[in-house]
Amino acid sequence: MTVSVGRVGDIGIGVCAAHTSPRSCVVTLVSGAPTANVNGLNTATAITVGVSSCGHASIVLSFSALAKAENAGIHRVGDVGALPGGLYTLVTGSPNSRAGG
Repeated sequence: MTVSVGRVGDIGIGVCAAHTSPRSCVVTLVSGAPTANVNGLNTATAITVGVSSCGHASIVLSFSALAKAENAGIHRVGDVGALPGGLYTLVTGSPNSRAGG
């Protein structure tokens, strides 16, 4: 099965537990592979970071083991990342580029 490739600017939805009460948040991917572009945007990979709407950083946890950009697995819609004490799931990606594995 293949799914949409994540890119800088794509978003994830998750929960950040670094607050008095855990908060729902939106994560925006802010880094990616500079030499691997999808739809004019850098491709999100295993070393991509994001910023959540609550201000905390996130980091990719799951990605393709087969599809790679700059020798790092590609982060795809449905893959997860870490927030302080929580997770996000990537929910937006390329409308026409897909990756499996």
